Amino acid sequence: MATFPNYAWSHQRLFSFTHTPRHGRYFITVKSKGADQKTKAALLLLEKDLEAFATSRKISMATARGSSPKRKTVATTFNQIGIVVPYDKKMDVGYRPLPLTNRALHKLLTSIVESKDVNSKHHDKLCEELQEMITFVQFANDECDYGMGLELGLALFCHGQPLFHSQIDHLLPLAYQLLNRNVFAKITRLHLRYGTRSKRRSQSK
Repeated sequence: MATFPNYAWSHQRLFSFTHTPRHGRYFITVKSKGADQKTKAALLLLEKDLEAFATSRKISMATARGSSPKRKTVATTFNQIGIVVPYDKKMDVGYRPLPLTNRALHKLLTSIVESKDVNSKHHDKLCEELQEMITFVQFANDECDYGMGLELGLALFCHGQPLFHSQIDHLLPLAYQLLNRNVFAKITRLHLRYGTRSKRRSQSK
C-alpha cells in the first residue's frame, strides 16, 4: 500500500509559483491559520468539526510541527516543495534530473505561453524543446527513473496554464501510477477536468 504525504502547503498563484510549508498535518494547518482570521464564529464551528473528525479517526491535533519534508526530497522543484520518490543511490535508479534548471524550465514554460499568439516559429521551437524533455522522460520511465516524469509533470501543473494540460495529462498520472500513487493520478485528472473556475462554471450550468 502506498504511503501518502502528510504535509500541508499554501500557495497564492497570482503572486508566485512558490508554495510555503505550513505544517506537518493538514488539520493543524487549518486550525493554526484559523486563529488569525476575522470570521471567528465560522472558524470556531470549523475548528469544532475538525476536532470531532480528528478524534473519531484518532488523528493527533497536537501543535508540534512534524519533521521537515525537505529532508526526504530527491530534487527541489521550482515551487520549492521538491519531490519524494524511491531512489537507490548505489544503483542510481529511481530519479534522474531534468536537463534544465528550475529557473530555465520556468523561463521556457513562460516563453511558450507568451509566444503562442505572437511568433509561431519561435513558439514551435520552444515547444520542440519541451517535447524533447518529454521524450527524455519516456526513456527514464523505461529505466525505472520515475522521478523525472513526476518532476516535469509537477512543473507543468504548477505553472498553471491550460496550454500545458495535454502534456500534464500525459506525464503526471502515469508518473503517479508507476510510483504506486494511483489516488493522485485520479486527483490530477479530476483537477484538469474541473479545477479551473471557468470549467467549474460551465459544469454547473
